[in-house]
Amino acid sequence: MKRKMKMEFCVVLIVFVIVATLGALLHKFYDENSLLYRVLMVLDALVIIAFAFVSIHYFLTVKNNCLKYSKMEHFQHNMTAISLHDQISYILFDISKLKFYDWKIENLELTDDFDLDQFYSRVHPDDMEAAKKIVQYALNKGSGLFSSELKFQLPNITTYSWQNIVIFPYENDISGVPLRYMLVFKNTDLVHKHMEDYNKMMMKVESADRMKSTFIHNISHEIRTPLNAVIGFLQLLDAGVTKEEHELFMDIIYKNLDMLIVIINDLISLSSLESGCYMFNRNKFDISSFMHDFIESMRDKIHEGLELRLIEHESYPVYLDPHRLSEVMNILLLNANKFTPSGNITVDYRVAGSLLTVSVADTGIGIAKEDQSVIFGKFEKISQFSQGPGLGLCIFKDIIDKVNGRIGIESEPCKGSKFWFSVHCDKRDV
Repeated sequence: MKRKMKMEFCVVLIVFVIVATLGALLHKFYDENSLLYRVLMVLDALVIIAFAFVSIHYFLTVKNNCLKYSKMEHFQHNMTAISLHDQISYILFDISKLKFYDWKIENLELTDDFDLDQFYSRVHPDDMEAAKKIVQYALNKGSGLFSSELKFQLPNITTYSWQNIVIFPYENDISGVPLRYMLVFKNTDLVHKHMEDYNKMMMKVESADRMKSTFIHNISHEIRTPLNAVIGFLQLLDAGVTKEEHELFMDIIYKNLDMLIVIINDLISLSSLESGCYMFNRNKFDISSFMHDFIESMRDKIHEGLELRLIEHESYPVYLDPHRLSEVMNILLLNANKFTPSGNITVDYRVAGSLLTVSVADTGIGIAKEDQSVIFGKFEKISQFSQGPGLGLCIFKDIIDKVNGRIGIESEPCKGSKFWFSVHCDKRDV
């Protein structure tokens, strides 16, 4: 357009020079008093005046065209920027040739033509019906807007992306019947990602709501059972009982109170772990002395008929939190005590390099292979008749995970179980 305006300006300038030259020639070759000279001068003046008006009109038109061109260029630049930023692409569909063209908004050129089969080959198989509806709308010569959303491979791109496609008539014949359609592709991958994130979040919320209900149900049941026993036997103590019955009832009361304390401690530990308030305070201590003292303190908690063993080793300094280590060991020993009617519980430990590995093996009822992957979850129990809310092993796993440790289990039904964990115990790992 700029080249055309320059050429037209040159033509006007040449005409002006010719008219001026003719005027000069009149002065030179014709007598000023002759009639012909005067007629030619009048004609020359009229030509000059007409030329002046035409030139003024032309220059005003050129100015307006320049402004329009500048605005169009600015609009095209903005549209290109918007298209790139919002990932908008354009494809022209010629229904007479059944050809598609990649339409470049940067230079308004049509490139990379492809046929109907190639268009369908770029559509994800799951969205083929939606693509056929878009094409059918154009072949039926629809006159308005039609939109659909599908996964599509844009030209020069090898992966599928979600595209919101709007199709509308772009060029009509003299009778107004559409000849070409413009397909505007708007990338909506980000929208779908947000929708997926939202759905995941909603699933987590629903899961958390179900877990809350399950938590309240299980905890209320587990607390109510020992609490009812304590209240019931306290009431029996007021009914006048023998000395033997008094001792028996008090023993039952103490056992149920211990059960309540375990449940409350489990709830506090679980809450601290999930809220991120569970703290570790590592100190240097001798692992052999710690294990010996801990096992001695646990002997009174092991029921009759069950032997508690410790495989002792040489003294070795470790950097760990002794309180958290006691908590983990307490969970494993009480769990073994619960499911081992008779036989023994054997505790072993070893330090290899900077890794402390502790194992607790029992001769109890064992765990089936299919149950070993779920017993570390919340409220998971091998038997629904076993005491406790089923939080111990879940807390054990969470504590070890907090220090980037590892846990494991080896077990067979009726052949006992062996739980183990490994944690870093070197000062450099603090």
